[in-house]
Amino acid sequence: MLREHRRRAKEAREEMKRLLANSRSGTLLLTEEPHLESLDGFVQDLDAFIESRDHDPGDPGFEAKSAFSMDRYRSHILSCLAAETVLFSDIVQVDENIRRDKAWRFITLVFMRNDREIDLIQEGDNIWVQRLSNEAHA
Repeated sequence: MLREHRRRAKEAREEMKRLLANSRSGTLLLTEEPHLESLDGFVQDLDAFIESRDHDPGDPGFEAKSAFSMDRYRSHILSCLAAETVLFSDIVQVDENIRRDKAWRFITLVFMRNDREIDLIQEGDNIWVQRLSNEAHA
């Protein structure tokens, strides 16, 4: 009975491999430079999507350099954590712009989570930030 189950599971895996191999697209060879203009409206749609426009450095809407420093936010977040679990909303803001500060804190937390420095736990509308014990970052 167990042998039969293993045989069917192996056949199912082999069938899935065949299906996936057959569903792959062919090799894309770029023998010449792609011409985006050949796709009707693509360039205009792309410009609209990224809100591309010519910026003048004297324009007040033009920001040549971002004030975001992930290292600064990382250090600040780690200093707020100590060894406890802290609510995201309890982490003191760094930047005077509340919305921008929240975005930058969250971006930093996502990178810190990927580096396994912290863990993020969501409970309803609350996000808890928990420091992980990791010798690689010590």
